[in-house]
Amino acid sequence: MAAEQPVGAVILGAGTSRRFGSPKQLAVLDGRTLLEHVIDAAAAASLGPVAVVVPVWLSRPAHCDDPRLRWVRNPFPERGLSSSLRLGLDAIRHEVSAAVILLGDQLLGSTLIDEIVAARGRKPLIATAARGVLAPPLLIEQSHFEL
Repeated sequence: MAAEQPVGAVILGAGTSRRFGSPKQLAVLDGRTLLEHVIDAAAAASLGPVAVVVPVWLSRPAHCDDPRLRWVRNPFPERGLSSSLRLGLDAIRHEVSAAVILLGDQLLGSTLIDEIVAARGRKPLIATAARGVLAPPLLIEQSHFEL
């Protein structure tokens, strides 16, 4: 019997940050960008391939040389989050059994990601809630990527 494919991740980092006034994913906290913090959390959670969806002008940070990273450029980020989600899922769909969806400007630790992955079962979608509202990070089974 073949081993089950790993759980991967899609980091949505191509947002235009119109209300913030500058690319929020590039805001610096503790010497690193918010996007780098999210990439580090995904790496620490031992996820499989990680698709990092970014605008075409954003260069890959030199220290982000983890072979699991797939740097995916979204040429049309103004089309919204769903366009980045589609690109990210397409980049890893054949390598994973599920994907954790993360926001490129969301500070979280690898523990929460690990808890979401551990909660997998018969449900095609596992989401977190903040103040009663479902929000990323969330996990979606590969069989439901087309949704």
